Formats: sequence, C-alpha cells, structure tokens
Amino acid sequence: MSEHVVEWGPSTLATVGLVVAVAGVWSWMWLRTKHMDGVRTDRG
Repeated sequence: MSEHVVEWGPSTLATVGLVVAVAGVWSWMWLRTKHMDGVRTDRG
C-alpha cells in the first residue's frame, strides 16, 4: 500500500467551492419552492 497524498491545489479548491456553491443554491431554491408551495408569480 503506497501513501496517497492529496494535493489541495487551486483547481481542487475551485472545484470544491463550485460544488459547495451549486449545492447551496440548489438547496436554497428547493427550500424556497417548498416554502411557497401554492404561491406562484406568473409574469405576463
């Protein structure tokens, strides 16, 4: 078994940050949609 060293480079941090941001936006939108379950603002 060889030692696996994970290098936390800028690309890795950027990827992790992007995943966290997307997950946060998704959960926030889902919570908002669930919160206002019947209220919809239709434009037009």
